[in-house]
Amino acid sequence: MAKQQDKKQHDRKNYPAKPIVQGFLVGLANTVPGLSGGTLLVMLGIFEKTIDAFRKILQLDKSWSRRFAFLCLLAFGVLLGILSVAKLLTIWMTYHMASVMALFFGLVLASAPELIKRYSSWKGLFGFVAGLAILWAFEHVGALSSPDAVIVLVCVGAIAAVAMLLPGLSGSLMLLSLGVYPRVMEAVGAMDLSILIPLGFGVALGLILGSWCIKVLLDRYPKTMGGLILGLVLGGMWVLFPLRWIAGGEEGLMQYVQILICIVFAALGYASWRFLRLARD
Repeated sequence: MAKQQDKKQHDRKNYPAKPIVQGFLVGLANTVPGLSGGTLLVMLGIFEKTIDAFRKILQLDKSWSRRFAFLCLLAFGVLLGILSVAKLLTIWMTYHMASVMALFFGLVLASAPELIKRYSSWKGLFGFVAGLAILWAFEHVGALSSPDAVIVLVCVGAIAAVAMLLPGLSGSLMLLSLGVYPRVMEAVGAMDLSILIPLGFGVALGLILGSWCIKVLLDRYPKTMGGLILGLVLGGMWVLFPLRWIAGGEEGLMQYVQILICIVFAALGYASWRFLRLARD
């Protein structure tokens, strides 16, 4: 009986649809400025597994085919998540950005105790401070003057990919800071290949090189990297803090309505953590 239960649990962990669902959630995260795909990887319990998969493939490890299959399913889910909600999220964020941020703020807040328990360590204090400093620097990046140039799109894609891998750093927020987010979302909705191909090439380059560097650092400095991850995730909650995104000029009753809407969506995000736990490995 015990063996049968272990077998069923093992089968559930290796169910092919699970990486697709996980990728779909990461894809959703990558479309929202301020929310990190890397944070979702950590929350879903597959951050280290994903980073390790890239490295094993590059090293042509014996298990590379199994890792490649996992990444393909995950990538398919990410693509599905981005394409399915790109237009919807663009409209939603245009009219009420604060509620979008509140939803994901609640989601990250619900996972915070578990992440603190997993990554907190005095030895990781330097990494924690470094994570906060990196977030501050990324939030103050200026916009690019030529966002449509091919070389610029390749570089932007690579930077966004590394940001997607690192918890707390939002690839979409990076695109927004560089002044190309509206153009990219428009290109996704219209399937503009002149924008998407060089951007996609940059993303692939960033994922390969970035994952290798992150894995090396995780192996050599686990405590410091744990602190870095924790600093990026918790620091990223300031970026998501919904009251920062309430439209200016609202006064009196309308301001209280906006705050109430944010509280409701934050509660929904907090409650949805139960669903995310079901998608974990």
